[in-house]
Amino acid sequence: MSIKNYLKVIIIFLIITPLIVLTLVGTNLYNETRNRTINELIQETSLKQFTLQSYLKKYIDLLNILSANISLANNNYERISYLFRGLSTDDEIENLFFINPDGYSMVEISGPHHVSFNNNNLFKKAIGGNEDFLIQNDGLNSYLYLSKPVYNNANQISGVVLAVVKLTKLESLLNVQNSIVTRSTFLFSNDFIILGNKTKKMPEDLYKKINFSSGYGLVNYRGDSGKNFILFWKNIPNINLAIASQVDEGYIFQEFEQDFAIILFTFLIIFITSLIISIIMIKKLNEPIIFLQSLSKQIKDGNYKIRVEKSFIDSFPEEFKPLLILYNQMSSSIENYVSMLNERTKALEKSEARYKAVVEDQTDLLCRFSHDGTISFANEEFKKFFGLEDLKVYNFFDLFGSNKDNIKNLIESLSIENPHKSIELSFEKDNIKRYFDWTFRIIYKDDVKEFQCTGHDISEIKRLEEELRYQSFHDSLTGLFNRAYFEEELEKLSSGRFSPTSLIIVDLDNLKLVNDKLGHEKGDLLIKKAAKILSSTFRSTDTVSRIGGDEFAILLPMCTKDCTKELIKRLKENIEKANQEKDNLYLSMSIGYATKEGPFNKIEIFREADSYMYLDKQHHHEQSKEITIERIEGLKNN
Repeated sequence: MSIKNYLKVIIIFLIITPLIVLTLVGTNLYNETRNRTINELIQETSLKQFTLQSYLKKYIDLLNILSANISLANNNYERISYLFRGLSTDDEIENLFFINPDGYSMVEISGPHHVSFNNNNLFKKAIGGNEDFLIQNDGLNSYLYLSKPVYNNANQISGVVLAVVKLTKLESLLNVQNSIVTRSTFLFSNDFIILGNKTKKMPEDLYKKINFSSGYGLVNYRGDSGKNFILFWKNIPNINLAIASQVDEGYIFQEFEQDFAIILFTFLIIFITSLIISIIMIKKLNEPIIFLQSLSKQIKDGNYKIRVEKSFIDSFPEEFKPLLILYNQMSSSIENYVSMLNERTKALEKSEARYKAVVEDQTDLLCRFSHDGTISFANEEFKKFFGLEDLKVYNFFDLFGSNKDNIKNLIESLSIENPHKSIELSFEKDNIKRYFDWTFRIIYKDDVKEFQCTGHDISEIKRLEEELRYQSFHDSLTGLFNRAYFEEELEKLSSGRFSPTSLIIVDLDNLKLVNDKLGHEKGDLLIKKAAKILSSTFRSTDTVSRIGGDEFAILLPMCTKDCTKELIKRLKENIEKANQEKDNLYLSMSIGYATKEGPFNKIEIFREADSYMYLDKQHHHEQSKEITIERIEGLKNN
């Protein structure tokens, strides 16, 4: 074959091969660019979902606690108002309402009183037994409206508690500058967008493609403006709300165009250079080949800065000069390309550093680990709480002590269909018990299964819950159980499960006389004194309650009539000892009791004990009154 034919074959080969390679490289490059953008989208959505879930869960849990305590308060508006005032210091809570079944607010933190909610959809759903929420924007601020029915002792709806939360922090979370300017984030329900930083209305094409019940998904859709978007969305557990992040596909194509232009330019240079070199190699098989081999070796060794001097180029044949000039241009272009790649690598490292900084700034405990417990990542809060230094020497499951097996069983139950579950665990740290809500999530990365856990500290909520529970069942003056707790315990004992059951009714004599003569401060001291003697007299299994201003009741499970008489005798002895101090107020109590075998009627046992108490009061009333007056006069003279 002649040199001319060889040249034709080479030229055809050099034209077809780069086209095929460019096609394959371009397709692969576009897919990589698209997948990278989607992964960033998923990571950003997941991170914001964790934050939003914790933020919204705080107020949902708070509303559940309020509903339970309002139910225990038995629609006592003063008591409900007290509960509301305890929450008024929360800057995010705009208002709280307790609404009666007729649709009028009876208690609120602020604003007009006795407002009608009859046309409010949240109230209508809650009074029908369905709790719900709503997010609205008035043009300046966004608000979260939460409603929950309140049930009375008969398990009937006795009202609705409705909270209005100003979503200042939520707005700031959604309006954080995204890493890509063409990306936007918003919240939506199963019918329309509720809140967002770029749009307020969900495009019809997007609404048709989202299956809200699936929990999460990746969707391609065309917007109202005609642009194509990629959107990733995830449900926020336990509420009818999802968070979504989207990116304009035009951005992906721009990224692809920039990278592909560099590759195309490099391919063109290589193609032209190779073509010229091939022609010269056919004509001159000695010196040009050796020289080009040496240049190629320089590039292979990474020396992109080498250039052929002009004087050296002038010394070569005319046919070879353009090839050398092109080589200089090629090496310059490659050097620029490498420099640009280095800059993009640095930009990517900065992006990863920003992502890591966001994770490290989380106040929640965050950790990633493998199936065998090897920890791959933990933020500073997690390491600080568990006292970790070198993650390699710790096993994740061992950190949870006796809860290790429960957590292993929990992660075994995770799957693509059920990717996350939560569990509440407590820890003893520095002699302080702390409670955490742990969320475990399965993550698939390059076909390797990993797990991520997030621990949210709910100790303050637990403390508030215990405090509200204590205040709901205890008398504020004496610390004894109150009437609500007494009636609940009486209802339990009436079943006859702890038969025989005895009830003692105690009335503090002459309290009004002490209040009138010495003032209510002395009267309160007399009540406290009586409460102290009652608490010290009865058994730890007995329930001592203050059920009125001067009236006390003691429930004695598994206590016969003889047992009850013995305890009353002990009570009278303790009263007599207390009255031996002449400088103190005289303490006198009227006492009545009743004992029932098996199941009993709680009204009858109370009436019987109360009747005996009044008989006892009539028996010694005048005597105790005279002694009380004598003690009062003595105290006045002193």
